[in-house]
Amino acid sequence: MKIFSKYGLIAAIILFFTLVTTNKAEAGFFERAKDIYNVPEKIEELQQEYNNAKQVMEEQIAAQHEQLKQSRQQAEELLNRQNELQESNEYYRQQNEQYREQANMLIAENENLLLKMEKMEQDRKSFYQKLVTIFVSLIALILLYALSVRIWRYIVWRKQGRPRSVQLP
Repeated sequence: MKIFSKYGLIAAIILFFTLVTTNKAEAGFFERAKDIYNVPEKIEELQQEYNNAKQVMEEQIAAQHEQLKQSRQQAEELLNRQNELQESNEYYRQQNEQYREQANMLIAENENLLLKMEKMEQDRKSFYQKLVTIFVSLIALILLYALSVRIWRYIVWRKQGRPRSVQLP
């Protein structure tokens, strides 16, 4: 057992120095596969497929990047449009509020004018009623005066006696 561990230790030291002193090759996966399996035709095909797939992926990534750029631009345009619409909506809301206030003021003014017109109509009716009353009163006074003059003349005529009838010769 001592011998086995002694030789194992020596083998480990040799393996360590071999690994430390050797130069590492800078080869890709496909080059290593060529060296290992010696199948250059298959590797060339795989390399070509890999390059084609890589090119297709790069084109897809570029297309997606362009599409992403366009999407961002569209999103910015839509956001700007939404902001413009919100601003115009706010402007129209304020304008609508002003119109509503003006309409309320006009309604109040209209009600005041209607009340004034009703009062004027009542005043006009009252004036006509007074005018008719005065006119009727004047006519009644004139008739009363005429009647009183007739009655007074009749009374005076009665007091003075009736003139005797005139005899004819």
